[in-house]
Amino acid sequence: MDVLSSTDLDEELIARKVLAERVKVFTDRAVGGAYSSCLCTLLLAWIEASVAGWRQAIAWLLCINAAEILIIVWGYQYRRAQPSDQDAPAWAWRQIVCAPLLGLAWGSSVWFFWVDGQILLYVVNLTVLVAV
Repeated sequence: MDVLSSTDLDEELIARKVLAERVKVFTDRAVGGAYSSCLCTLLLAWIEASVAGWRQAIAWLLCINAAEILIIVWGYQYRRAQPSDQDAPAWAWRQIVCAPLLGLAWGSSVWFFWVDGQILLYVVNLTVLVAV
């Protein structure tokens, strides 16, 4: 029994280390998604700009890329900081806050690119949103 008591697992430490690893994976995936979505944003802006206008396309690109850049910057700061296990929840919340901002930016494309009488353009926009 003495041997077992000296080798008991520290469940709290294990839980913190698992959470830290989950935050690392979450951050890496968020950064990867931010990089890959840049091509999608450019494609949608290019398609929509031909009818809705370049001013709306550029305004939307600035809006959505601000959220994407925030995700990338916080992801690199996380990697550079190499936070301890106790810091993981704070870093996770940064990425969690960015997710709805990015969702709002994607959804705002419906209003940015709205042109009366252009139902096909609206359907293209919705198709891209569903794909994203």
